[in-house]
Amino acid sequence: MPYMMQKGWARAGPFTRKLTSLTALAALLLALAALPLAAQTGSLFTQSQLFHEHGSVMLVIDPEDGRIVAANRTAREFYGYPDLLERSINEINQLTDDEISQEMRLAETQQRNYFNFEHVTLESGLRYVEVYSYPVDINGGTYLFSIIFDITERVVAEQTIVKLRRTLLAAAGAGITVVLVTLVLMILRMRGRLGSTQRSLERSQFRYRAYVDNAPLGIFVTDRNGRYVEVNDAACRLTGYESEELLSMTIADLIHPDDQSTAEQHFHSLLRGNPVREELRLRTKSGEMRWWSITATQLSEDLFLGLAEDATERKLAEQAHVTLAAVAANLQGYTTENIDIAQILSTVCSLSGATHASYTGSWPNPGCGSNPGPAHFTQEETADPGPAHSTQEETAIRVPVATDQRGFGDLALHFPAGQVLRNPVLLETCAGMLAITLARIETEARNAQLVHEKERLLKEVQHRVKNNMSAMNGLLELQTYSLANEDAVDAIKEAQSRFHSLGVLYEQLFRGEALDSASLWEYLSELVRRVVEVFPAIPGLQVVVNASPQQSDSNQQQSSDAGALEDARCMLDAKRLSTIGLIVNELITNAMKHAFRPDVESDAVSFEGAAIHRLLQVDARCTDDHIEISVADNGPGIPESYDLHTPSGFGLGMVRELVTQLNGEIRLESNIIAQGGTGARIVFSFPQ
Repeated sequence: MPYMMQKGWARAGPFTRKLTSLTALAALLLALAALPLAAQTGSLFTQSQLFHEHGSVMLVIDPEDGRIVAANRTAREFYGYPDLLERSINEINQLTDDEISQEMRLAETQQRNYFNFEHVTLESGLRYVEVYSYPVDINGGTYLFSIIFDITERVVAEQTIVKLRRTLLAAAGAGITVVLVTLVLMILRMRGRLGSTQRSLERSQFRYRAYVDNAPLGIFVTDRNGRYVEVNDAACRLTGYESEELLSMTIADLIHPDDQSTAEQHFHSLLRGNPVREELRLRTKSGEMRWWSITATQLSEDLFLGLAEDATERKLAEQAHVTLAAVAANLQGYTTENIDIAQILSTVCSLSGATHASYTGSWPNPGCGSNPGPAHFTQEETADPGPAHSTQEETAIRVPVATDQRGFGDLALHFPAGQVLRNPVLLETCAGMLAITLARIETEARNAQLVHEKERLLKEVQHRVKNNMSAMNGLLELQTYSLANEDAVDAIKEAQSRFHSLGVLYEQLFRGEALDSASLWEYLSELVRRVVEVFPAIPGLQVVVNASPQQSDSNQQQSSDAGALEDARCMLDAKRLSTIGLIVNELITNAMKHAFRPDVESDAVSFEGAAIHRLLQVDARCTDDHIEISVADNGPGIPESYDLHTPSGFGLGMVRELVTQLNGEIRLESNIIAQGGTGARIVFSFPQ
């Protein structure tokens, strides 16, 4: 069948082949013009009246399994199967399954788009058909859109001519006249049938031409050189050119200069048989640059189809939204000091299409000091480097800059006479964002002022607390001069040391930059010195804070580096520092009273090359998880039977309760400093 039918098609007259090709091309253009709507609705042609009511047989076939997914009314009448949409093309086509799959692959890859087959119908039996099949994309899938022509009569006529020719040759010696007469009669009859077919094709071509000309999309057909060979009315409306003008032009004549290279790359891809979808800028006859959304595909070896739609408004809206997003990002970062009204007005001109814009109203007052309120402000910005005011008549539009709570001012936009406002919704959004930004900047300025006043007030409170602590220490010191009882004097000294621990803290807070935190290192260094000074001088006493008495020079350097790294982790809030101060005060007071009695000689330890008989050492270590502080001495030590968790005295009892408030732990260690001798260390730790 294929060989015979292809031979028959090759012997068909040139006019018949050209007419059929034009008919198929017109039908394909018509279907492709309707594809965007069909693809958007996901209807697979089922909602297209043009598809269903068309006079030609049309099928949509899934190339994966040959399933018929859509058929128009003419196709259902031609084949006669009531369950046509439930059938496969393999049940209709007389080729084998492998041959059918091979032919569909040729159509899908556009290596060949026309075929001759034998199809079986329900009522008429076997029919010879000519098929034009092209791949189309619907909802992300690839299908074969096929237009089918019944050429049974033409094939039968051609077969009859072949038989007659053989009969004529066989009967050359006898009855030549009869055969010739019969042959002439049959030829005349066949010519009549071909004439009827030709007229039917001409009528169909006329209908297709009307459909193409009335299609909503611009349809362009070009040759391999990019020259237009066919355009429709919509294409003329898009470009502003007459059809005769377009047919004398090429694709490059319409493309924007900046998009020439992109268009050239896409056309080369099209020449290789790849469908193309792109958005490009094209120049109309009036010189205006417009955005087009273009879909192009290959019709044949020398013809290429392009469908174009004006996308200018959508592209401008997209660009406006990008601009608005950039404005939002810029407004988010503006403060009283860096807000740029010139840039804002330039953006407003870009969004609205105004030649120049101005703002009048309240505006943040930079460098206002204690007065964060807005100042009355007027600023004007021009959209181009020309004069701000044109001599021609202008139209002014005012857009309020306001929030729901208050108004800030107005944007005045100036347009040439006759020009309309562009993107009014986006412009109102931009004005609202500007109002929100101005409100935010005002609020931030007020908050900064309140914070400044709070800091100043808190510093004053800290200063007064420190002064009160000093006054109470002075009063307690005077009280000791009038007391003869040593126990009373010791009690006052202990009270003084506790006041010292709090006074040192408030003095550090007052002098520091932070309002409610301070460095544990600095606090302990000053606190230890102040507490030791409360007691009478002890001969030979060496006080060490945050240093080990038995380290080499290299180890001391390493310890110093580690301390620098820990310093950031030793910044604590005032509440915990006050608790730590009371604990360390009690531990140092206990050591000064009991570890360094004049009647007890402590074992000597080596410190910086010298023998030290009385050593008081305070260490602190800060990590990511916890803080550990220890107070150690080389005195006579604490009896092994002493239980730190059940202290008998007031001081250590208070220490245990304060450690509990820190959610910490406390322990007693002996023989720490005087190795092999006496001494004690009390260590307490708590989480960060």
